[in-house]
Parts: sequence; structure tokens; C-alpha cells
Amino acid sequence: MQYEGYFDYANLAEIMLTISPTNIVGATNVAKEKDRWIRAARNGFFFQPNFSYDRKYLKRIASQREELEKAKEVIKRNLIPEIPIEEAIKDILLNRIYTAITFTEIAASILLGDDEHTCRLNCLIYVGPNSNQAIRAYNIVDHEIELPLIKSRFSSKECKRLSRRKFHADDIKYWFEKAIEYYGITGWTVEIGDHHAVINVSDKNSTGTPIVGIPTDRVVDGMKLLELIGHEIETHLVGNENCKALIAEIIGPDSPLMPLCRIIAKSDDKQFSEGVAKISDVSIRGTDGLPKPYATIACDLARRGASFKEVAQVLYHQMIGMGQNEKTAVIDAWTTTYRIIRGCTDPSKGGYYFAKDFAYMRGYEVAQTVNPNWHNFSCLAIEDLSAIASACELNPKYAKLDAVGYIKEQLLSD
Repeated sequence: MQYEGYFDYANLAEIMLTISPTNIVGATNVAKEKDRWIRAARNGFFFQPNFSYDRKYLKRIASQREELEKAKEVIKRNLIPEIPIEEAIKDILLNRIYTAITFTEIAASILLGDDEHTCRLNCLIYVGPNSNQAIRAYNIVDHEIELPLIKSRFSSKECKRLSRRKFHADDIKYWFEKAIEYYGITGWTVEIGDHHAVINVSDKNSTGTPIVGIPTDRVVDGMKLLELIGHEIETHLVGNENCKALIAEIIGPDSPLMPLCRIIAKSDDKQFSEGVAKISDVSIRGTDGLPKPYATIACDLARRGASFKEVAQVLYHQMIGMGQNEKTAVIDAWTTTYRIIRGCTDPSKGGYYFAKDFAYMRGYEVAQTVNPNWHNFSCLAIEDLSAIASACELNPKYAKLDAVGYIKEQLLSD
């Protein structure tokens, strides 16, 4: 790669690493609203929550648009590829910048309270379900489609023993750290906090440092803990490290692009990443690990004008119909609806949706059609990997070591 003129790639990396989609659309009062809403819903009263957002952070992100636009033009002009793999890296980097610019617009739109415009911008990045995909999801909850019977890779005796044990947030943190240590990976912080609405692996956040976040009130059984380790650590975190090592090897240690390695190595298109994670879920949980239809249905309902309350009510009754108990159905109805409507400033209006979670169902189908070795690099989109694989070999730095199996043995020996 030839680099014409001077450009501060380190400064661009610093800007882009603080542009976190989950932080941009994440409500700052989500823990408080969740607690109020669940207590009311358990008494039969579903209401519209009120969400507030980190305006200081959103203003900072929105203000970065001009800088990113300039960077885009400089990179278009000054980066001159000499071989196909360099052309692929340049295209991937430009796509990351285009996406970052869209997120600066999303931040500005949330500040203005323009939910309709925010939704349009969301859809440029996360495509929601089409009519056939929505119909299939409704058919699952209506029992018109029978899910396949898939067994866990663990014995029924092991599954029963693990299902009887409970693990709180501090336990989850401990075992996540053990799984990371098992791979010999450093540089990640596992933290617990009310500002984490869900468990999330992110090296792009308001601090710009790699974090695994766990909600303070999260409680899981032993089987769910193993599923989370496979999903969040062995797929997302290890995949992140493999992609970072791959990109670093391609661009070389002396490249001016090295500060942008983490940016290039991670796509904001989560379809492939979540699809690979769902394959892991199914191997651990069997049929119970299959992608649930509720996020797809929530997207469809919201797109057709349903409010937060209306979406959550429908999901709650569908979950009861699918055999969940009332206690867990209330929690799951809240969580799914919040994840689809986060970023909305007036959840009572309807018509707004954030389709990132549709990636689970669609991604599970797509991930099964590609070379299994690509699963080691799932933080890159399939089109990224196609371009890279045509020019070089894909050799993971961290081959799968089965931290799930290792930790299962630790849990069963307690």
C-alpha cells in the first residue's frame, strides 16, 4: 500500500473506537425503568416506559461527523493499493467509516428526538425482516412450524445438574474471566454495572477500551452460563481477537493503518457474528438454543406502528403460549422489546425499530452455509472474508480450545 501525504490515522482510530452503537442507542435509565415496568407487568399493568439518553456523549459523537467525512475523502485519495488484498483492506476501512458517519447522524437524530429519521438511519445498517421471514416467526409461535429436536452435546445427567445451579453477576464475571484466561487472551476487562442492559462484548464504547459488560441483576442457571461462555467469549471475544490478528498480519506492523486494526477487524453487520454464536448455543442447549422468533416479531410489530407497550404485551402472551412461566415471560418480553426499541425517544408512538437483533435468526441460517473455518473470524462480515480469503489464507491465532467443556468440568467438580 502506498500512502501519499500525511494523515493522523491514530486520531481517526481514537474517534472511531468511541463510537459504540449500543452506547448511542442505550438508555441511561434502563435499569430503573426495567424494574418499574416488570413490577407493574407482574401485576397485569403494561405501560409505556420513558427513556433518557446520555446527551453529553451523543453530542460528542454527533460532532465527529465532519472529521469522519474529511477522513473518508483523504483515505479515498491517499491510500493507493498495489495488490488485491490491499484493495480489500481499503474498501473495508471505507465501509467502516461510512457506518461510523451514519452513527454520528443517529446520535444527532436522537438528540433532536426525531424517531422517524433515527429509524431510517438504523435501517441503513441493520436490515429488518422481510414479510416471509416475519410470517415464519409468527408460524413458530402459532405452532404451525415444528422446531427440530436437537440434543445438547452434554449428557442429560450433566444438563440436569447444571440447570439446578444458579449464578449471579459476580459468578458470571468470574467464569468469563476464567474462559478468557484459558485462551491466554489479555487486554479485556469484565465489568458489572446497571448501565449494562444486557451482556455485551465490545471493543468500541465510550471509553474506547475492550469491555465485557454484565448487568448487575443478571442471574442464570449453569446451562445458560455455559451458553454465554460459548456465545460471548468463545465466539465474540475470541473471534474479535482472531480478526484483529488477521488484519494486523495483512497490513504489517509498520503500516500507518496499524492504529485502525481493531476498526478494520470488526464489522457492525452482526448477522454472521450472531449466526456463529447461535450455532454454539445450539451445540450446548440443543433445541433450546435455537434462535427465538420474538425479535423478528417485535421488529415487524413496531414497523407496523405498535408501541413499546403493545409489542411487549404481544410477546408476553406468545411466550406464555410457548410454555414459559409468567415470571420469565415478563422479563423476556421487556428485554426483547427494549432491544428492538432502544434509541427511541417516544416509545408510545410506534413505528420505530432497531433491527440489530434480527441478526440471530437470519445469521443462524447464513452461518451454516459458509466454510466452518470462517467461523473463527466471525467479527468480519462474510463479504469482508470473501475478499480477504481470495488473496490470503485464513489461519486463526486462537483455534477453538473448548473453554465451555473445560468450565463444565470445573462446575461439575464443585
